[in-house]
Amino acid sequence: MQTKDKAASALLSAFPTPEAWTAFSQNSDNSLIRDTFLAFGVRSRLIETPDVLSLENFITRQMIHRPAFKLPRHMDFEELLEKRDELLKFNISLRAMTERINKLLAEKQIALPKVTNSMLTRLKKEPIDTAYKQNVLRSLAFWLGHERPEIAAHWHYGTLLAICREGRQTENYREGARIGFALYSRGDVIDHEILG
Repeated sequence: MQTKDKAASALLSAFPTPEAWTAFSQNSDNSLIRDTFLAFGVRSRLIETPDVLSLENFITRQMIHRPAFKLPRHMDFEELLEKRDELLKFNISLRAMTERINKLLAEKQIALPKVTNSMLTRLKKEPIDTAYKQNVLRSLAFWLGHERPEIAAHWHYGTLLAICREGRQTENYREGARIGFALYSRGDVIDHEILG
């Protein structure tokens, strides 16, 4: 596969929809990372000018050709990493995988956060509720798109986010209520019949 095609696959894996790119690029915390993606797009000859709209138009044009994909039922991020040889077509250790991801990010001059084994463990167990965790997931998606373009149409950032626990940023709730019920009996066992 040509370098330009790998670059396109990596970029589209990190930003599978125009909405994903817009949400990412409008977050002021991502300004440095956004600029490195724009520079990468120009260097790879995917876009002509390093501006947000050019990259959004590129993603929109390419999204039309993406096939539909249905996630396996009840899959989570931990299971994906355990079955990475079957699902992601990689038969390497997680440590080797993190090294390769970080090497690619450095080589392509992408300012996404480095992936560590401890962060992968956190992604398995915790909600993806911060921009940093989402960008670590985006690092993985970028690498998958570059190294395995044939599966990148399915295993992109959006899919990875969907299989992570509660893959959305937390909201600050100020009010709420909790309701609990307790059933007691005068010696009889409370079964389904009594409940009815």
